[in-house]
Amino acid sequence: MSRFRRVRDAVTRAGAIGGIIGHLVGSGQAPPPADMPDYLTKQYKIHTELQLNKRARDIKRLTSTTNRPVAALDPRDAKRLRGGK
Repeated sequence: MSRFRRVRDAVTRAGAIGGIIGHLVGSGQAPPPADMPDYLTKQYKIHTELQLNKRARDIKRLTSTTNRPVAALDPRDAKRLRGGK
């Protein structure tokens, strides 16, 4: 893996994690009002649970190591494979 790709992946991951942290900090929602109808209260709770699960999945995905195969050779290996020095 080239140095540029490693740096680019690290920067992308750091930006995404920063976005998730900002979203978590800003997502402190107030509880639903007491006079809200029951069906809206249930929808509110379901939506909140789904968002928390989605954030947990995103955090796990963004903080895991990248194990994707690299198809491209770096220039030095490609030159060696072609028979050059």
